[in-house]
Amino acid sequence: MVYKYKSVKAVLEGLYRDLGITEEVNFLDVIEWCGESLESIGAFSQYQQKTECLTLCDYRAPLPCDFHKMQGVNIDGCPLVPATSQYGNILPDPTAIVDIKINNQPVTFPARFETGPTALERNTYLINDNFIITNLKDGELTLSYIAIPTDDEGFPLIPDNYYYLKAIKAYVTFMLDRIGWRTGRVADKVFKESQADWQWYTQAARSAGMMPNIDIMESFKNQWVRLMPKINQYDTHFQHLGQQEMLKKRL
Repeated sequence: MVYKYKSVKAVLEGLYRDLGITEEVNFLDVIEWCGESLESIGAFSQYQQKTECLTLCDYRAPLPCDFHKMQGVNIDGCPLVPATSQYGNILPDPTAIVDIKINNQPVTFPARFETGPTALERNTYLINDNFIITNLKDGELTLSYIAIPTDDEGFPLIPDNYYYLKAIKAYVTFMLDRIGWRTGRVADKVFKESQADWQWYTQAARSAGMMPNIDIMESFKNQWVRLMPKINQYDTHFQHLGQQEMLKKRL
């Protein structure tokens, strides 16, 4: 699990200290390599969970700039489901057509009824070109997503975890050695050792990020040890998924 973050500048300081670098390293290159390393680790807990209200205009709304992955979207507490039709958001009435523009290019797809969701009829959405597109022409969406944590300067924050710091520094070291190896300044043995360090610490960091704490393990237990599975938790945004099953016994 990841609970705290620290500045990406800690990685740069560690490089100068651990590698004995006397020449200046391009700070922007280090920032980009840190982002690549975080992507390669990819543990869920390293990201921040966020919610944001989006205003629909002509069936669409722009995604937040720190959007990384979708968790869910609803309107007035009712979840929207992904449009599964190959034609996008489709109506029972195929004559209803919606015309919008994305990047000044016309996009035409069938719409859906804008009535409230039922068992057979739900509002739908799709994501295309940094926009969320729905069958609703206007309204307020509540978007739940995971975001890349950043500091006040817009640089990525590093999880304050030993294995994360080692993995990110190992990746930056590997990229520096790769440049030297390609130009003949770094020996094969040194380059291969840097590559092995990066691969080992990346797996260690991923394991550390995915390791649940006691509360999450208790939630898992409550989900699995049940007589009646909860199969409709999507409609309540999984709010009660981790609660223990309570059975009423007749005497």
